[in-house]
Amino acid sequence: MTTIIARAFRGVADDQHRLALMYKLGQCRDGVLIQQDLGQAAWWYRKAAEQGLAVAQFSLGAMYFNGEGVPHDDEQAVAWFRKAADQGHAFAQLNLGRMYASASRGNLGTAYYVGEGAAKDDVQAEAWYRKAAEQGNAEAQRALGRMYEDGRGAPQDGLQAAAWGLVMTAVSAAFLCWLLY
Repeated sequence: MTTIIARAFRGVADDQHRLALMYKLGQCRDGVLIQQDLGQAAWWYRKAAEQGLAVAQFSLGAMYFNGEGVPHDDEQAVAWFRKAADQGHAFAQLNLGRMYASASRGNLGTAYYVGEGAAKDDVQAEAWYRKAAEQGNAEAQRALGRMYEDGRGAPQDGLQAAAWGLVMTAVSAAFLCWLLY
């Protein structure tokens, strides 16, 4: 535990992220109790995120999105989600797809899709959903299939909608088998 803290203070991004997670959850490790402190969690996530650690960028974006340890700020959430998404972080890509699809607080892909709280942009929503879907994210696969079914962000295509639905089902089934065995 003290090694993680020491390395975090020396600037090791992975350990800064670990320490942020400990502050976010409140954890006892190696006999050291870290009380939950969302402000400290956000501070350490930022340290790691500024070094380009995608998972920390995603986590910091989520904290801004949810107003945990920092004031709620959709613009900051989008900025940090985009940095993580540009590095291939599937859940950041999913969140961007949701926020673009709905443009409402809580989900940028859904935010762009519905057009609430942010400029609705079905093309952006489809692009971010596709990136996450191609990495095996079942929720993004389902959302992408719905976009093809509705003709939003891409031409209406029942075959593509069904195909993404089958992919999502196969991924979900494989995950379930992995959990059971």
